[in-house]
Amino acid sequence: MHAPFPLFALILMSATSVAADFRSGVFWTEDNRSRIEFYCHDLYDDAGKRDDTKIKCKSKSVLFTAEREHGKFDSDWLESDVQNMFNDAGNLLAEHQVEYEEFIAEFCTSEIVGAYKTILGIPLGKGEQEFDTKRLDKLNQRHPSEKQDKIRVFEANLALCLESPGVGMREMALLEHDKATRTCSIQQQAFTEIYEKLNDNLWVYQTEPDDSPCKRMSISTLRRPEGGRYSDWEFEFKSIALDKHAEDSAGSCDIGDENETELYTERTGPVFVGCDYIRY
Repeated sequence: MHAPFPLFALILMSATSVAADFRSGVFWTEDNRSRIEFYCHDLYDDAGKRDDTKIKCKSKSVLFTAEREHGKFDSDWLESDVQNMFNDAGNLLAEHQVEYEEFIAEFCTSEIVGAYKTILGIPLGKGEQEFDTKRLDKLNQRHPSEKQDKIRVFEANLALCLESPGVGMREMALLEHDKATRTCSIQQQAFTEIYEKLNDNLWVYQTEPDDSPCKRMSISTLRRPEGGRYSDWEFEFKSIALDKHAEDSAGSCDIGDENETELYTERTGPVFVGCDYIRY
């Protein structure tokens, strides 16, 4: 009756040994802006003998980039096309007045203003029509952050209708900027590379120098820290300039190598990349 346990233990130990030799995992940078996933396997020659010095790795990297930076709204607003529609006193220029009035006439009717006020819980004015509150059910079913963004859209639209042009347009621009700081575009790349073994805890892949004046090359490293468990692997990507006396479009080649190193550590749980929206 007790025989299955040793057999189960043997299977478990065997699986653990295989896992220790198999380089796979999901790795993230510290700021959660970049992710890389590895699947590696052994290489064999034509006779079926395993090459203990090399492994073949397929990887897929994903870079998350926010569309706008936090704290940059005021500078972006000053340089925006919308800001150029106003004079130094903040008044709408004459050449844009007709277009603005046509916009208000079309999108700020008593029905539309009444709908905004109903949704936002603002008392209605004379002649404004109440919005059918049953249509709010879909809004209330949205994710809290998405619901809040929708409410802010209604607030900005109402400001466009009721406030001065400068105030209303700035509120709308601020809303769009804030959402853009939480909207990320993604860039994906896939690679198949042969890593060479330097020791039991270190595998390396490096490229040939490129054709740039700096003669840059990249070094990718899979390593297990001293004393780490079989699953405690890290990935490091480094770009270095071989000709540090040369110059390229970015400047001298003897500076910047420290900024070309990225360290990725393994994560097993969910990771929040700081984005409420993803644009593909």
